[in-house]
Amino acid sequence: MRKVLATLLLAAFATATLLHQGPARAQEKKLRLGVMKIAAMTTPYVAKERGFFKKHGLDVELVFIRSGAEGIQALQGGNVEVTLAIPSFAMGANERKFDLTMVLQNELAHAAPPDSGGIVVAKDSGIAKPSDLAGKTVGVNSLHAQEAVDAQYVIRKSGVPKDKVKYVEVPFPSMGDVLSRKQVDAVVAIDPFTTMLTQRGNRVIAWEYVDSIPEQPIGTFWAKRPWAEKNMDMMDAFTAAMEEAMAYMNADPKRARDLVAQFTGLPAPVVQGMPMIVWSSKINVAKWRELIELLKGMGELEQNHAPEEYFSSGVKRRLGIKG
Repeated sequence: MRKVLATLLLAAFATATLLHQGPARAQEKKLRLGVMKIAAMTTPYVAKERGFFKKHGLDVELVFIRSGAEGIQALQGGNVEVTLAIPSFAMGANERKFDLTMVLQNELAHAAPPDSGGIVVAKDSGIAKPSDLAGKTVGVNSLHAQEAVDAQYVIRKSGVPKDKVKYVEVPFPSMGDVLSRKQVDAVVAIDPFTTMLTQRGNRVIAWEYVDSIPEQPIGTFWAKRPWAEKNMDMMDAFTAAMEEAMAYMNADPKRARDLVAQFTGLPAPVVQGMPMIVWSSKINVAKWRELIELLKGMGELEQNHAPEEYFSSGVKRRLGIKG
């Protein structure tokens, strides 16, 4: 009788344990997320390491990509469900019938300098302002990247015609070398490269993001629209977890810098010298509209678009936008 009772008690305990643990595990939905090893992507790292994703029922795998363009290719190939991409890449892809939708904004440019993005010249170049770049060669990581288009806009706004500047593609890590060897006269950098270049004595003559559209969206997450609409509950959970991570980072700048160094592997002096990332999911529709107009005016977009075209149903619901 004692053995029977003991067996029944053990069975009841096991059942209670399964009831307590099983559903939580069963509810965890797998999500492959395309991220880059950059400071701004410390938020998904924190969401994973601090358990924010798990708290909201997600089992997230961070899949490392080298660029937003590569992330979009991974999305199309089914290697990730959501990916980081700067808005310009995704907007351009949609004009090529990719049908992507923005599910979460992660990062903004600063309202005023200093900022992540800078047009940098060598310390002994004699170049003092964007208008001095007439007849010069400027290195950009990608000719159609948002920071490159913004820089072209800033230079053109200074009075330099489009055909008076030569733009060549230079990988971010090589920008310091080509600048010091005078193979280019200026480079369009983003952090950590902007800070690394200035710490070597080079100079910023303009801030491409701030000097074109302050507080413009520069870090965003995208998914295929049909998938996002089918998995709105997952995207709501993803948003909630990421917003917790953003709040965690924004609450303590010192802790945020320590975590950026931990995630990226950057030297502490570089991280300490960088302007703090502006992590924000709060969407300013007017800024999105300005960005679209700038990209259209610079020939990166062929058609006129409304910001709402790019927002997922979940984003529009949070913004109070119908349709």
